[in-house]
Amino acid sequence: MSVPFEIERKYLIEIPDISWLEDHPAVTKSEIIQTYLVASEGEERRVRMRREGDQVTYFYTVKRKITAVTREENETVISKEAYQERLSEADPNKRPLEKTRYCLPYKGLCIEIDVYPFWSYQAIAEVELPNEEAPVCFPPEIKIIREVTGEKAFKNSELAKR
Repeated sequence: MSVPFEIERKYLIEIPDISWLEDHPAVTKSEIIQTYLVASEGEERRVRMRREGDQVTYFYTVKRKITAVTREENETVISKEAYQERLSEADPNKRPLEKTRYCLPYKGLCIEIDVYPFWSYQAIAEVELPNEEAPVCFPPEIKIIREVTGEKAFKNSELAKR
């Protein structure tokens, strides 16, 4: 049985032109609320509600760090009832994290741009890669501040502590 891996690089970017993203024909937009659950050491557990237009999907995810760039990730779609049941396991030290995600296809990759309500000047861009050495590039409309892959302060689970 193969283990699913997430190979991802993360960047702090200037908040992009939202109207450019929303008018871009290939971009998809979703509203996300993720709630972190109590987890054992070295493990991250969360539930996520994702709304795209009129469609709502619920997820349960467990992640374990392998390297700064690679994590083992097991994510399953769950029912609304299972989502609500898992909320009872919420980590009391973290609040639900809300964000708007724009998925921008670019040069064979998908750039996921997360815009948070508590930041007015910056956002996070994540790029899932086929391997750790794969090159990453961005369209000129996306202004990189710096790479933050592996920096704890920019993990969603840390942002949920704010």
